[in-house]
Amino acid sequence: MQVSRLSNVTAAAADYAESFAITSDGQLWVWGNNREGQLGLGAATDIETVPVKVTALSEFRVKGINANEWHVVAYTEDGSLWAWGRNNDYGQLGNGSLLPSAAPVRVTIGPPEYQATAVRLGSLHRLAQLADGQLALWGNNWYGQLGDKRSIDPKPMNLYYVASWSLGCWK
Repeated sequence: MQVSRLSNVTAAAADYAESFAITSDGQLWVWGNNREGQLGLGAATDIETVPVKVTALSEFRVKGINANEWHVVAYTEDGSLWAWGRNNDYGQLGNGSLLPSAAPVRVTIGPPEYQATAVRLGSLHRLAQLADGQLALWGNNWYGQLGDKRSIDPKPMNLYYVASWSLGCWK
């Protein structure tokens, strides 16, 4: 089955009830469940049955995206991180707030030279790999998954230089 409105797709992602596609011009297209604002369209609505462009990111070239049920994080060609969706009081959006956002919000990962090259989502925490080999982590830390002793960190912290990494999805 071919998805209407989409051509030149270079990357795609799917989650529980949402789908995402990045086209060759760096635009992000979304469809599926939007009850928690997880499609990034600016408002929580019911369901989008055809692809809709995320206009809030139109001026950027989206390079990658990862989604986890009600939360989404994308990174752009300039290395910036953007997050949206439900926040569950654990700071998964990484913008220092514990409130949800139906529109993409910028995630500050450090000085401007810190650029994201990949992102992974656990159920309640996030991990971004930076161009210089560091990791930025934020969100829930019940089991020490952020690598320090804090219980919740709603802003990214940088840890360790790494060569390889992986992230599980349970809390």
